[in-house]
Amino acid sequence: MVQNLVISFNAIFPMFLIIGAGYVIRKIGLLDDVTTKKVNNLTFRFFLPVLTFYNIYTTDSGEVFRPNLVVFSVLAIFIVFGLLWVIVPRFEKEDAKRGVIIQAIYRSNFIILGSPIAMALAGEGEGGVVALMIAFVIPVYNSLAVVCLEYWKDRKVSLGKTLKGIATNPLILSSLAGILFLLLKIQLPEVLMSPVLQLKSVATPLALVVLGASLHLEQVKGNKRNLIIVVLGRLLLVPAAVLLPAAALGFRGIELITLLGIFASPTGVSSFTMAQQMGGDGELAGEAVVFTSLFSLFSMFFWTFLLKQLGMF
Repeated sequence: MVQNLVISFNAIFPMFLIIGAGYVIRKIGLLDDVTTKKVNNLTFRFFLPVLTFYNIYTTDSGEVFRPNLVVFSVLAIFIVFGLLWVIVPRFEKEDAKRGVIIQAIYRSNFIILGSPIAMALAGEGEGGVVALMIAFVIPVYNSLAVVCLEYWKDRKVSLGKTLKGIATNPLILSSLAGILFLLLKIQLPEVLMSPVLQLKSVATPLALVVLGASLHLEQVKGNKRNLIIVVLGRLLLVPAAVLLPAAALGFRGIELITLLGIFASPTGVSSFTMAQQMGGDGELAGEAVVFTSLFSLFSMFFWTFLLKQLGMF
């Protein structure tokens, strides 16, 4: 159990160091709010799409495809999203915060935190199942985020506008490109793969620096209620609502570990980037990433310990 806590700590603590660096960079005047938003736009439109493409493109679809796991995961995401769509507007009156809260609770940090922790728990030879799920989960996350943020930006249901938002979203386009290259088994030559590898390595650190530079901690108090709801929803309620039924349905071993990585990890870093770029409350979105990541150090340990004690993996 100590090993699981160490794994979680090693995955999360470096994030806070980079976020802290971004916060200090703004405080000492190396970045101002205008420049930070421009860099965030660059991250959203270029670096994160490269990372998304790479993560999907490099998954091994060989013998690790589990159709039941895919169907359950995608269906669970849609159900959680639908419930949040109904529940969140009942307690939050500001449209700019509604979409952000919904996204912060349903969307996890599967790529950066969830999948590495799940792979570490799974052990050698089983990581392919976890990695392949990226190709299914991330496009769903991105598509629902566009629908959510577009709607709560002006509260108008426009099919054309929503479809346009989905069709032009850089993260969705890169997801589709990754899936296409994966399915067609298109091999990028080394001369192209090398810069892709280098560029994708920039995405997460830069996104975290921008997140830190965008934080105004004096505003956290005003978002206290919503942050408590997001932390409880993201780290306790959603995992309970998904993992326990999954166990009851017979998911065990690597499949349950994969679901743990998807549904018990903290709010995704890219949710902040998307929220700020699409008219949501960027401050709340950033705080949601920070606080769910902090408390996930304990919640991930709790869920891992519980499922192990129950003999689920």
